[in-house]
Amino acid sequence: LIRDTLEHADPAQLPADSILPLAQQAGKQQHYRAVLNLTRNFAKHHPRHPQLVENYFLAARALAKKGESDKAQQLLQQLLKRYPEHAKATQIRRTLELLQQRT
Repeated sequence: LIRDTLEHADPAQLPADSILPLAQQAGKQQHYRAVLNLTRNFAKHHPRHPQLVENYFLAARALAKKGESDKAQQLLQQLLKRYPEHAKATQIRRTLELLQQRT
């Protein structure tokens, strides 16, 4: 029931601070469509939110798990370009390198 709700909910209607924990939980449960829905357009609605990079990092991982490695790599590259000094930058680089090795 919750998975279906999260897969179809409008994430703009949810509090910004609730997106990351919901997306993390969905990812742990392998509900990648829910992760992608929750993080959809997050930057548009919350451009300066401190969890923006973490949300999109989860989205990239969900894309990779769904077999959409090219999209995941593009998203990771965009994150590194826009936020090269972010605390997650090293982890993002490692994930990108792993994806590139697999293709």
